[in-house]
Amino acid sequence: MFKSLINYLVIFFLVIFSLNLFGKDNKKREKNMDKMTKITIKIDRIFKSNEIDYQRVIKIGKQLKKLGIEFPSYSKPDSEVGRSKKSMWTERELFLKMNQDFVDAVEGFIVAASTENKEETWAKFKVAFEECQKCHHKFARAKINLLED
Repeated sequence: MFKSLINYLVIFFLVIFSLNLFGKDNKKREKNMDKMTKITIKIDRIFKSNEIDYQRVIKIGKQLKKLGIEFPSYSKPDSEVGRSKKSMWTERELFLKMNQDFVDAVEGFIVAASTENKEETWAKFKVAFEECQKCHHKFARAKINLLED
């Protein structure tokens, strides 16, 4: 009886542990996207303020770029779908290209921020945000609409 109880508990914990492993990419992807959303809102608020700290904007832009670079590693073909559409995996090359377009646009935003030209930097940020929107409309179930003009 004692052996069967121990065997049962071991099997139970192995099943629970394996279930947690399967959902990791999905949870990391959602956490990554939440961070990207918060950064986008933060940048929007900075540009709506009277004082723009361009060094802070550059730092935040670099964080956004890093998250964009990491995003495909949480969206591997064997990961859970979560809030994403299946097309993220069935159209993998397009997904990777769109993600790279976003990363490139964020790099353009960072470069523009280094010039400390508000109009140019904001314009480049909007390009990055549009790349984000395009990918979201194609591959995500959740829609984003964060910026106001």
